[in-house]
This record gives sequence, structure tokens and C-alpha cells, in this order.
Amino acid sequence: MRCLRLVTAALLFPLASQAQDVPKAFVPGPNAPAAPTIAGASNGGDVTEVDGDGFLFKLHFDEHRDRPCFIIAEFWSAPAPQGVDNIRTSQRTLNVCRNNSNPPVSNDYPGWTILSMRSVGQQVTPSTLTLIDQISVIDARGRNNDRIKAARVRFGDLRAWRLNQDPVDLALADFDSFRRTNADGSTFSESSTCPQGRAATGFIAYHDNNSITGLKLKCSRVQRVDDPPAPTLPQRTIRRGG
Repeated sequence: MRCLRLVTAALLFPLASQAQDVPKAFVPGPNAPAAPTIAGASNGGDVTEVDGDGFLFKLHFDEHRDRPCFIIAEFWSAPAPQGVDNIRTSQRTLNVCRNNSNPPVSNDYPGWTILSMRSVGQQVTPSTLTLIDQISVIDARGRNNDRIKAARVRFGDLRAWRLNQDPVDLALADFDSFRRTNADGSTFSESSTCPQGRAATGFIAYHDNNSITGLKLKCSRVQRVDDPPAPTLPQRTIRRGG
């Protein structure tokens, strides 16, 4: 008697790779609308939009003669196929200073306060995928009280939150801040907050008379890129005599 036995590829080839449970590639969604509220004041001045190539993870603030007028924003993305194994970072610079033809390259640039750079956020690594979804500020004391003198961001690690649904369920809960000595008190302004499931990929800066007075985040959906499923090998029929 001859019997017919069907053996699947999974049994014949146990080393065939399986798709990962947790996606490793992340990119911003196609749209980045502004958050509904502003941190600070619009002040009726000029408006500059800064769009990054990825997710915002760090902001660096500097001043020129007591005027907050310079921001370096850092962004990351992890597109397929390498994903977090090849994180791409980039920078965008906002310079509304009086002498903005020569942005500072170090803290000893003429007219710049020594060690005046202040930063908020967290460095990004393959194991720490930092996202920011909220910012708030404190203005200055005295007659120039619309100038930003303190900033606080809400951030978190994308890996710490639920990745098994789309859109990704974000629940960022860590804070980082700086405060200059002439900030007006310790109470931060109304925040600029991204809607649920979105993270900052840029910002809108409001500035007047060479000073930044307000910030509003631009927010994109966190788009996960799942690994493609492992290729399925054809079933093989084995005939054995009996």
C-alpha cells in the first residue's frame, strides 16, 4: 500500500524566518497639521514654520543680547528596510536674531552669552526612540515680558508604548525643561499639544523684534512599517511506499 503524506514548509524548513511581532520601521504620516493651541504669545509679529525630516526629539535654544532668537531642532526617522538599525537624524535651524547672517557656531560668537545654549528633549538611539508631543514656555520678567525664557517638553520612548495597533497608541509622560534666571516665575504657559496618536515633526515660531515669543507644534501620525511576512515556501508532497 502506498500512502500520501503532506508536509508543510514550516515543518520541512524550521529555520525559515518569521515576521517580527514588534515593527522596527517608523516614519511620519503624510500630513502635519498644527496643534490647536500656542505655547506663549503670537504677539502680532512674524511667523516662521520649521518642518523636519522625521520626528522631533530635541530643541536647543540660544539668545543674543537677552533676546531668544535662535533654535536648533533635531529630528529622526527610521524608514524601511533597515528601520531602527539605521536611524537617520537631521537638523533644522531657526535664526531670527538681529545679526542673522552669521548664525553662531560656538558659544563664544561675538555678542553671544557664554554657555547660553539650553536644551530640552532626549537623545535618540535604536533602543530609545524619543518622541515629543507637547511644549510649554515661560516668558520674561519686566517690560519685555513676551520673550521666551523657559521651555518644557513632554516626551517619551516610542518603544514603551503599544505598538500593536495603528495608529500607534502614544502615552508620553516624561518631562524635560530649562529655565533662565529672568524667567517670570515657575508656572508654564498653556501648552501646545499634539492630538492623541500624533507626535511633533516641526513647529511654528512666532517672533517679534528679534525675539521668539511663542511656539506651536506641527504634528504627524506615527506610521509604523511592519516587516514583510517571511516568504512562504510551496508545500511539498512526499510519497512513501508502505
